[in-house]
Amino acid sequence: MYVGFMYITSVLCIRYAKEGTDFFPTVYDSVGHIMKYLQILQILEIFHPMVGYVRGGAFVPFLQIIGRFFILFLMLDKEERIQKMPVTFYLFLAWSAIEIIRYPYYMSQLYKKENSLLTWLRYSAWIILYPIGFTCEAVVVFRNLIFVEASGKWTLSLPNALNFTFHFPTFLRIYLLFIMIPAMYTLMSHMYKTRQQKLGRNKRKLKV
Repeated sequence: MYVGFMYITSVLCIRYAKEGTDFFPTVYDSVGHIMKYLQILQILEIFHPMVGYVRGGAFVPFLQIIGRFFILFLMLDKEERIQKMPVTFYLFLAWSAIEIIRYPYYMSQLYKKENSLLTWLRYSAWIILYPIGFTCEAVVVFRNLIFVEASGKWTLSLPNALNFTFHFPTFLRIYLLFIMIPAMYTLMSHMYKTRQQKLGRNKRKLKV
């Protein structure tokens, strides 16, 4: 997982350094398939706590992974116009930057090798990267909202055989207000509490 996300980060940074903003329209074609593969593998992070393979709960990983699935497989993969927008570049970079810190930290914990810089990055980088990631996700949803409202895509109107109506733009508005914002608050609150526990504990050790 670390190698995969590091590859995405390297491609994004190197191509941007060479091509500048001309790279934006080809970001999804360049690394989108790898991002989808890695996100599918991350489903295991929901089940690992459930079977006792790792400590911690499954709810927070579930929120993060299911949110990324919605953005990646439904909002981005199904809308080529958004794939070519700059927001895709910044979203993929924010997601990958989080993971290339998180996975090395997990590896260090497996080998019981505490690295103060890596620990600090693990519990501090989210302060910048999470808001960037959530903002990009919100932009992707909002842009989709505009497109599907104009096209009527994924909207089911009456009359139909099911006698059921579904207005996808309304669902996206509900998702933005009542799912994404609470999920963002939950994840950032969790990281804040974990940061207080982890870095606070490290500071006490230094004083002793």
